[in-house]
Amino acid sequence: MEYRCLHELSERDTGVYDTPSGPVVTSSGHQMVFERGSDGRLRFTTRVHDGSGWHVVAGLPNVLVGGASFDLAPSSYRLEDSGPSCGGSRRAVVFSGTGLGYTWRHAPDERRSDIEPRPSLTGAACSVELEEMRYPFDAEVSVAPGDPWIHVSVVVHLKRPLVLQHSPSIEPELVLWISEYATMNERQNHEWRRVVISNPTRNCTGMRGNDCPAVYCYDPVRRAEVVLYYDMTSMRWMSRDNLARFEDYLCSSKLGGPHKERFGVGLFADHYHGRLFPAGDHVFRYSICQRYRREIPSQWDALATLVDSISVLFLSDEEGLGDLDAKGTTRAAHLSTRTHAHGGTQVCACPWREMASAALDELVHDPACQTEVEGVWGHPAYVRSSSRQWTEPKSFELMTQADVLWPLMHYVRALPGRADATDGTRMPVPATDLSSYLDRLVATLPHFFREDIGFISNNHPHARGQEKVDTWYFFENGLIKWPWITRLLETWHATVNSCRPAGLAPSAAADASALRRMFLEALDGARRYARNVRYIFPLFYDPATGSPVDSGTNYSVAGLYAYGAILGFRASGREEFLAEANEALLTMTRLPLDALYHEPQQFAFGALAAAELASLLHDPSLTRVSRDLVRAQLRMLYWYDDVARSRGGYHTRGLFQACASILYPAFKENVESILPWLPLLKNGGFNPALLKILHLQRWNNLCYFDPFLPESERTGARCPHIPYENIGTLELPDSTGYVGKEIYGAGEVLWLYLMFEAFAKASDPHVDVVFLDLLDWDQPFADHTTPRSVLVFNPTPRAFEGTVDLAPQICARACPVDVFRLAPVAVDAGVYRPQARPETVASWEHAGELTANGGRVEISIAPGGCCKLVTRPK
Repeated sequence: MEYRCLHELSERDTGVYDTPSGPVVTSSGHQMVFERGSDGRLRFTTRVHDGSGWHVVAGLPNVLVGGASFDLAPSSYRLEDSGPSCGGSRRAVVFSGTGLGYTWRHAPDERRSDIEPRPSLTGAACSVELEEMRYPFDAEVSVAPGDPWIHVSVVVHLKRPLVLQHSPSIEPELVLWISEYATMNERQNHEWRRVVISNPTRNCTGMRGNDCPAVYCYDPVRRAEVVLYYDMTSMRWMSRDNLARFEDYLCSSKLGGPHKERFGVGLFADHYHGRLFPAGDHVFRYSICQRYRREIPSQWDALATLVDSISVLFLSDEEGLGDLDAKGTTRAAHLSTRTHAHGGTQVCACPWREMASAALDELVHDPACQTEVEGVWGHPAYVRSSSRQWTEPKSFELMTQADVLWPLMHYVRALPGRADATDGTRMPVPATDLSSYLDRLVATLPHFFREDIGFISNNHPHARGQEKVDTWYFFENGLIKWPWITRLLETWHATVNSCRPAGLAPSAAADASALRRMFLEALDGARRYARNVRYIFPLFYDPATGSPVDSGTNYSVAGLYAYGAILGFRASGREEFLAEANEALLTMTRLPLDALYHEPQQFAFGALAAAELASLLHDPSLTRVSRDLVRAQLRMLYWYDDVARSRGGYHTRGLFQACASILYPAFKENVESILPWLPLLKNGGFNPALLKILHLQRWNNLCYFDPFLPESERTGARCPHIPYENIGTLELPDSTGYVGKEIYGAGEVLWLYLMFEAFAKASDPHVDVVFLDLLDWDQPFADHTTPRSVLVFNPTPRAFEGTVDLAPQICARACPVDVFRLAPVAVDAGVYRPQARPETVASWEHAGELTANGGRVEISIAPGGCCKLVTRPK
């Protein structure tokens, strides 16, 4: 056998090599080095290359999976040759070995987890109920060209269940042990310079959620940064019989050993639900990425490394990319065979048009979606009697009215059909009903304004006396949705759109000036409040005094405030609002990153505000702020699919945890988290993972509706096209629909139709087409006299050779169309060099011109490719 010496491997080598002491796995500047111990088993350390040589990062012997019942250090291995694709180098090492644990002696009830096993397996006699069990395991450690990660996959083969020891630490754990920990020296010196980003995210009280399965650590002694990512989708053994995923686990740094004498980072638990590890073949899968870094990173630099690195994994993972099964059938095709809960109508492969139409019909005509309080009509938050969490309120919220009204105005303007059409473009409800419905929604708005303090309340009737206000409700609904609705009312008759249905116009358009006055008064009050708290916002406050109430915080709500202030500038021309937005964003970026988390859309709107300020103030540094806030938001993404999907028939990947620590994705927050991305995608400079998230949102958001859930997951509440607020997760089992059917989420149904179907569609329904101009303040409605942008993304593993049809609302006949293709993004080799790492962002490059013949454009897109079409009206 031909051996390679460690010093012969360069930082650019990628592959698996044999050495006299064991295999070495190398990937673009970092490596795992396996060596045999005195017991003949293989353990590993890690190294990084600093440009001149290799240096140790994790210097302690590590096993592939840790724990008293695991301690998986393999005894044998073989190298696998990848062939010429890697230049002849080997790219995988396959290990095998034996684990040792406890099981039941006489095959009792496998779910008995109350038996207390002995604390150690070493030389210990078994209890009466338990006996030792040896079991085989296999593992593979692999690398690939252009992929900066080293991937580890371990499979244990259990004929009988294990009884977990949970001593001396809770097991199993996937921890990379880096160094000995000398308490005095570490606490006085190194801890102050170490940078760790732990996950999942936590709320303002420190309670963690169940979102990002990764950890970042910068070690100042070794001048290296380490990222570990855990594939929770594959680790389906987690349950409430052992460890309920992030209810028990966290990704962070850890001190280990009897005297806390070791420092490591990884996935470990701080409590557990039970001791049963089930029989069968079970997977542990994770990836390691390391890089030499001379200077200590800021928290935002560390965040960029974390999110950009795991985004590479997200993009390269084909699960969900087109959702193709082994037969080449897409999940979209499976959905097309499902039927509506009423009427038996088969839905198409791309159903948001039908969903929007049906949801609007239920909003307008079903009494369970309507209420009246003190003589004022409105929508309650939830379909009547659908919530097991909340009692029927004696008020209703601005949030619900605004959530529906804002996209509804776009939706009505986008309708191409007539009330009597028979060609599939028929309006969902009669035009007279829609006009009346628009008027009634607009008429609710003034009832939320408090003239006594110049404040937009979220409740009608508002609280008597002191009102305790949740800051994000006011900022999002009063400072963002309210001015946008006002803007649409002001421009309703100004936009050229020959396709709009006749007679569909809100008669209350003349009241737009009054709504604008209310907004600006409320914004002035918000400015006093922001300055009073120095832009360090509390969770609750008293709008009459601008003073915090209670002790909760919501620092990232500054993102909503900043965008609301920019809308104030656009509505009034007052430049002081731009200074407000700038100060709010800069203050937020100076606060501890882990203290910022509340709702994910707060980061998204903050990112949009920073991007717009970069242009308005000619300050390019705000572009970095915009990208960093998107990265912060992506920590709240579900990067994995929940194990509950096998029971519930749905997917969570690509959705967002609704609020820090809330443990489930919610339909409203999913859509509001991607809506502010549209201008960012239009103008470039974005994380390319956003494209795949849009694709996953397009499909996975269907799981909130009765027609796409199995009967066992439905609650029996009426209105099948109004979304449930929540779906069940491992941490919140059997909870789908528990909170109720959110009427405010019906607005997000309209947004999804407007984004993905209203203005353009591809000949292949599995190719995503996204309209990017829904947040255009100057020309808010779609019309064919203004250049309009459409993003086309091919998420499938096949090349797309077909057409994109542009709706007549945005494209006249024979209109020229500019084509921009996504420029290459550097994500591998340059990342690991000592020099500053280039940001992983995408940009658009002009790639030619097409002609929309009757609105149809012929185009070809490679697998995973993307382009932007921009109409150029003559």
